[in-house]
Amino acid sequence: MVTFRFGAMRPVSRDEVFGPDQRQIDRMLNETFGREFLEGVKNNSTFPRLDAYTTKDGKLVVKMAVAGYPAGNINVQVLPDGILEVSGSAKSDAEKTEEQYHIRELTSGSFNRRLRLPDNVAGDPKAELKDGILTLSFPLQLPEEEKEPEVKKIPITMA
Repeated sequence: MVTFRFGAMRPVSRDEVFGPDQRQIDRMLNETFGREFLEGVKNNSTFPRLDAYTTKDGKLVVKMAVAGYPAGNINVQVLPDGILEVSGSAKSDAEKTEEQYHIRELTSGSFNRRLRLPDNVAGDPKAELKDGILTLSFPLQLPEEEKEPEVKKIPITMA
C-alpha cells in the first residue's frame, strides 16, 4: 500500500511554472527576430473582444470591451474603403518602486482592430463609452420593399 502525504497548499506563481522556459523562448525569439517581433506578438494577443449585431430598427451596433483605455486615447474612424478602424493606447501610472512584482499586467499597451462595414451603412454613426464598453451605432439603409412588377395591359385597336 502506498501512502501519499500532502503538505500545506500554496498558490503557484506563473513564473514558477513557466518562468525558465518562457524566458529561454523569449530570448531565442528576440535573438532571431528582434525584440519588436515578440512585443508585436504579445500586443496582438490583446485585441479587445467585441460583439456586432443588427437591431430591429435598422442599426448596426458594435460593442467593444476597452476597459482601461481612456476615451481620449481611443480613436474611431471609418476609412474610405468602408473599413471601421478602432485603435487605442493606455499607459500605466506605475512608477519604479521597491516592490517585487510576481505578475505585472497593468502596463502600457495598445490595440488596433479593423472590421469591414456592410455596404448599406448610411448616415452619421454614434459612439458612447460607458463602464469600459465602447458602443458604436451605425444607421443602416434598409432595402426597399420589393413590389410586384406591374403588368401593363396593352389594348389592341382595329385598323
